[in-house]
Amino acid sequence: MNKIKKTGIIVLITIMMATLLMSCANNEATNNSNSTEVAETESNTETVVENYVVDGYIISAEQLSENLESDEYLILDARGDEAYAKGHIPGAISVTWTGFANVNCAPGDEGWGVVLDEETLSEKLSAVGVDQNKTVIVYADTQKGWGEDGRIVWMLRMAGVEKSMILDGGYNYWSSKGFDTSKEATIAVATDFKVETLNESFTISTEELTSTLAELTILDTREQNEFDGDANFGEKRGGHLPNSKLLTFNHVLNEDGRFKSPSELEEIFKSAGIDKEDNIVTYCTAGIRSAHLQIALNMMGYNTVRNYDASFYEYAANDKLPLESKILVKDGYKYYTQDQVKHNIENEVPFVLLDIQVEDEFNLHHIKGVTASYAFPVKTDDDKSKLDALLPNLEASNNNIVIVCPRGGGGAERTVNYLLEKGIDDNRLFILENGQAGWTHEDLLGK
Repeated sequence: MNKIKKTGIIVLITIMMATLLMSCANNEATNNSNSTEVAETESNTETVVENYVVDGYIISAEQLSENLESDEYLILDARGDEAYAKGHIPGAISVTWTGFANVNCAPGDEGWGVVLDEETLSEKLSAVGVDQNKTVIVYADTQKGWGEDGRIVWMLRMAGVEKSMILDGGYNYWSSKGFDTSKEATIAVATDFKVETLNESFTISTEELTSTLAELTILDTREQNEFDGDANFGEKRGGHLPNSKLLTFNHVLNEDGRFKSPSELEEIFKSAGIDKEDNIVTYCTAGIRSAHLQIALNMMGYNTVRNYDASFYEYAANDKLPLESKILVKDGYKYYTQDQVKHNIENEVPFVLLDIQVEDEFNLHHIKGVTASYAFPVKTDDDKSKLDALLPNLEASNNNIVIVCPRGGGGAERTVNYLLEKGIDDNRLFILENGQAGWTHEDLLGK
């Protein structure tokens, strides 16, 4: 009997052990299966790393941070002394693009803004510590800047400094990632760097541009309103070069200021209607934004690209050169359409909306952000004195002035004529087409 009991117990234990082993085996199989699924999922979501066609134009914030103490790098801060003093990358030297350009005359004068000659440029670059044995890293403000980092790298490459790069994302991205910053100014260690010869294939003169206009693919790197005809920065005329295509320079950047991926850049350039075989010229107001876009094009294998560094300032100053514009002109007066004014307001383009409606009408309806004068109909000395009171503010900037009158007619024309008599530049004066009565954008009404 005891034997039978013992035998039963042994059988029971054997069955339990077998069950336990089978359970473990099933769990292990299940765990292995889950591991495989996770691996497959991770494999399916693996980030695809894209490479730009030409390397060596940009350096990541992460890479610079890891090598910040290296003697192989010279870091240049292109934001200006005020921004530099508020905080900068440790060891950076404060510079501006104008420090390496001819600014001894006025914008629009021949040669203003172009790269300095070899001898003078050698002195300037030596003073900030440029050395062929060091890699020069340039950064700027990618949110509010004009592509100054690209302009300086373009200039350095033109001067033969091949080891020059843009910090991808600029100071904005660097600081947002919590990398080291400093307020301690760095004193440059001067060198005896010499520019042997400037590579003229990086740029194009006004003379060559105008004589070969039909053979070129011209990219305007400014904003839409500038392309359409706004002259916001003291240009002698507004508009754009004949047959040019608009490709605003910062469209190649992500919101965080870093360059878009190679596939995204290629799509942007394809959508702009440009090809790698094209003879491309970029321009902006002073050759800054256009230099930045040239860098982006070079990165993607567009090799025949030149930056017109004299740019729109010099071109627009020559009345004999043709321009195209979307600004409406009637009987000698220039007009803004309602949509152009709406675009400027929504995009915070600097300009003045000068409302001349009488006070009662102004209180009933006016556009947001206007400057009220109550000067309508601008016939009497009293009317004109109301404009006189605003003259100091109008003269304080070069921003365009768009006059808003009840219907965009005689009162606006008389305002233009009076402001011209007072010395306001004709290029700054515009009339809102159809005046306040024609305004249909109710969301932008002040009343």
